[in-house]
Amino acid sequence: MRPKAFPHRCTIQDLTAGATDASGFAAETFANTYTNVRCRFYGVQQGRETLQDKEALVADYMLNVLPDQAVDEQMRVASVVDVEGTAIPPDGTYEVTSVRSAARARGKLSHQIVYLKLVR
Repeated sequence: MRPKAFPHRCTIQDLTAGATDASGFAAETFANTYTNVRCRFYGVQQGRETLQDKEALVADYMLNVLPDQAVDEQMRVASVVDVEGTAIPPDGTYEVTSVRSAARARGKLSHQIVYLKLVR
């Protein structure tokens, strides 16, 4: 795909093992594994849901990345910026819910589609 197909840059974080919380239980901590990743970020839908007796904004997004970019459901996207380096709202950390490969007519992979969820 052409560079214009990926006008944004993002940071992808991976779950790190070994960290524990104050009670000694395993804690979910993430490290910036891939930075300045070429991507295209766009919103799909958003709404409000009740989570644990609190109303929350829940939004689904999609992110296209190059076919050789490592990404899976154990990762998250920490930031997305445009070509000028300005954060693309809504600012937040996006949970990766699934990843799908997209192929061209002859079966060659063109990019990956990363499905994201933001809960606030």
